[in-house]
Order: sequence, then structure tokens, then C-alpha cells
Amino acid sequence: MSYYFGSRSKQVLVSLHPELRVLMNEVIKYINISLIEGYRSSARQEELFKARKTKVRAGGSKHNSVPSEAVDLIPYPFSSEDWEDRDRFHLNAGFVLGIAAKLKSEGKMTRDVRWGGDWDKDWEASDNEFDDFPHFELI
Repeated sequence: MSYYFGSRSKQVLVSLHPELRVLMNEVIKYINISLIEGYRSSARQEELFKARKTKVRAGGSKHNSVPSEAVDLIPYPFSSEDWEDRDRFHLNAGFVLGIAAKLKSEGKMTRDVRWGGDWDKDWEASDNEFDDFPHFELI
């Protein structure tokens, strides 16, 4: 089966750091995902902070850099009930992180990737104080 990015995902893709673009273009070859946010303005960051969807104020997020060093993505297809499907997010994250490690070992990426479900990168998802399952960032 072959997957591709829709128009919204393509808009997000162009806002990403080149290494994240390499990663996303590799991931879409194997699993169907939607990119929901890359670059985020200060106003958008503050909006999400006030809504308690992020712990970081404007200027402190990797989404705020140009190009964006963070991307939010979800498995596709996706419905509103899927926000509560931790297993689906965990499976998706494992795949993305595995592809990132492969690309780094091949020299196609130079930086590691951190997932918002395992901020301290200890492979333990239950010790997070704040889960942000769609979030991946360069470190």
C-alpha cells in the first residue's frame, strides 16, 4: 500500500526543519499519518498555553523556531475518540522513533528525536508529567 501527504500535511511539511522533513517523508512510505502542526506563531503558542495543551509559553517551544524543530502528527485515519487511544499513539511513536534511529545510523539525520510521550527518553511512557502524544522534536 502506498501513502501520501494531503494538502494540509504538505503545508506543515514545508515549515519543518530539513531533518524533520527527511523523517516525515520516510515515515509516510510505511504508515499513514497526518501532520497537524509544524511552525507555530507566538500567538498560537500562547493560545495553546492558556488552553493547557502545552506547558511552554511563546518563544519556548521548538514549534516557534523557523524552520520548526517540532512537528505534531497523528495516525490517519483519525477520529475524535482516537485522542484517548494511548496504545495507538504509542505504536505510532515507536515506529517514528525507529525510523529516526535508522536514518541517523545511515547518516541521513544528525540529531536525535524526542517524543512527547517520553520526554526523558527512558523508554518509560508512564513517568511523564505531561503527555503530548502527537509531538516529536529534534534535540
